[in-house]
Amino acid sequence: MVADDELVRAFEAGEVPDGGFHHEQHVRVAWFYLKHHSLPEALARFVSGLKHFAECRNRVGLYHETITVAYVLLINERLAESADATWMSSRGGMRNCSSGIRRCWRSTTGPRHSRQTARVTCSSCPIG
Repeated sequence: MVADDELVRAFEAGEVPDGGFHHEQHVRVAWFYLKHHSLPEALARFVSGLKHFAECRNRVGLYHETITVAYVLLINERLAESADATWMSSRGGMRNCSSGIRRCWRSTTGPRHSRQTARVTCSSCPIG
């Protein structure tokens, strides 16, 4: 497994680290920023970094602001439950983020809406 600082360095440079840059690595970079910065700073760093990463990989069309912000907020909520945790000890709890976001997405968009036009409002959605 790539060390946290090496993963973040690769992400910020727009490079794919050893092992690839999949969902877990996205969550881990957001987790790292939240561990080391305030929520507004972590969110700003992750959003700008993810946009830059997508540009470097010629995948700009895959970036979605609402989903990105929702994930960071959910990761922040999980992190607040165990602020002193390491990535390895946090990893299992972070796996729930995907199912929570998907439930919110389906509950607010229905099956016929595209991800580009839908809005996620999770205030009444049970994320768990």
